[in-house]
Amino acid sequence: MKKLLIIALVLLAGVVACKKDSDNSIPVTQSNFMFFNGVKGFRVNVRLDSTIEFANGVAFGEATPYRQYRAQMYNIMLINADRQVDTIRAGQINLRNNRYYSAYLAYDTAMKAFFLGLTEDDLSPVPDKQAKVRVINLSQTAKFNGSPLSYDLYSDTFPVFRGVPYKALTGFTTLNAEDTTYKFRFVRTDSTKIELQQYSFKPQAGRVYTLVTTGSAKDAAAWKVFPLSHN
Repeated sequence: MKKLLIIALVLLAGVVACKKDSDNSIPVTQSNFMFFNGVKGFRVNVRLDSTIEFANGVAFGEATPYRQYRAQMYNIMLINADRQVDTIRAGQINLRNNRYYSAYLAYDTAMKAFFLGLTEDDLSPVPDKQAKVRVINLSQTAKFNGSPLSYDLYSDTFPVFRGVPYKALTGFTTLNAEDTTYKFRFVRTDSTKIELQQYSFKPQAGRVYTLVTTGSAKDAAAWKVFPLSHN
């Protein structure tokens, strides 16, 4: 018998999960979905409505490409690729017409539970010679008092994003992509003197990116930045 695990589902940037019988206005067209695994040491198989094999063996730090499916409501099921008796019920996602969605899996060590962040991705045309970027914070780091640590993202000394807490997703910002390499600095929100990490980022014109941070900012070897390109 399969073991069913319940996952905490986090809706990012307004992805609304509605009941199937209340979604009759959606005509039969296509929608797009991708998945990122931010859980170290965990390979996952992803299913839609239990029967649709979306992806198999997605390892830590890997993302699937967008895949097209009929626009409708789906149940998301996650299966431990190395122990397939463990099935994680991740909730529902409403894939709408001609839109793009992404899911981000993480593990909350304080709550001892998986959670899945879902968001709709804006892939509208990017201005000429520019790129778009956003950040999702899956790096679980606690202060001495146990509260979660937020960070700011700077390009050298210029603030790009401020106060990004654990499990949060920023909006997109536009960057110049004309042969430019950015020296990104992740800095504690409560102290600009404490730099968590540095990351060099060279965007390509016309691209849309998500930078995913994972691990603990107190452990330089474990703290990772994964750049995802959506187009």
